[in-house]
Amino acid sequence: MAVPAVLVVSMTFEPPVIDILGPIQETTITKLNDQLPLVCTNSSRGRKRPEGFVRRDAPHPHWHMELRGMIAEIPAKMAIILAILDALEEEGGWGFHDGHSVTLDFEEAHKFFFMRKSR
Repeated sequence: MAVPAVLVVSMTFEPPVIDILGPIQETTITKLNDQLPLVCTNSSRGRKRPEGFVRRDAPHPHWHMELRGMIAEIPAKMAIILAILDALEEEGGWGFHDGHSVTLDFEEAHKFFFMRKSR
């Protein structure tokens, strides 16, 4: 029996930091690079665009984005989450499996788990 592909999206706020672990298509990463900086509360319009996702290999292969200098108030956090969900839906094949959120004094963290839909 084959093990299904798993994708984990980890987000922390403030500043917005997003890690994506798993077999995501680079076209999806490119789409998120274009969208995510624009939905922050203080968007990058008219300023130098923040660095997009960077491929990292340590401690395990994943995509990492840190939107330094950006703020994501509640509507922007929801817009970031929606942009990620829309991009994964457009990529196709991913089903939402589970989610977890924690709010601390000055930090908020969300983790979403997706599994490849069986065909």
